[in-house]
Amino acid sequence: HIGDLWRGRGPCMVINDISLLADVHPEDLEDITLGTIIHELAHILDRPVLFEVRPNVEPALIKFESLVLANAITRPRPTVQVPPYHGHGASFIRIALHLRHRAWQNGVHLLANELCGGQRYGLSPGSAYKGTLGDEPRRLAHLTFNQILAIEPPVQFTKLWADDVVAHEHSLSQRSNA
Repeated sequence: HIGDLWRGRGPCMVINDISLLADVHPEDLEDITLGTIIHELAHILDRPVLFEVRPNVEPALIKFESLVLANAITRPRPTVQVPPYHGHGASFIRIALHLRHRAWQNGVHLLANELCGGQRYGLSPGSAYKGTLGDEPRRLAHLTFNQILAIEPPVQFTKLWADDVVAHEHSLSQRSNA
């Protein structure tokens, strides 16, 4: 679908609305799609910038990069055990909650639990993380996400994250001792 617009690696989001529709009532599709978009945007903002403006890129280099990426995604997943919250760390949760606030200010009303945290990631509910941020999303709404992440999060937020990680590690040790 990208075709001649491809200029090399950069943020990209693909939302499979057909797959989403198979799991939700058609009336909920718009809200679920918006929640998915905000969740995925938080992933993009949480990662180092991979995009570089390259106005005069040789077509052969673009072809090579696309082949490297295609090869990488066909490899089997590593068998390394990763925690369920892998990729959904404290900075991701914080960004998702700031995005949620900005969406809310623009008429998109999503629950924190729809965007981040929660049992499927082995974490406290997103609403608990939202509570620990207090009014930070409102106070820092004028800042960029890089500026927000350069500021220490509230102590309660950091403590909740640390407690969740410790609880996960404890549950792993309990299972291995059983």
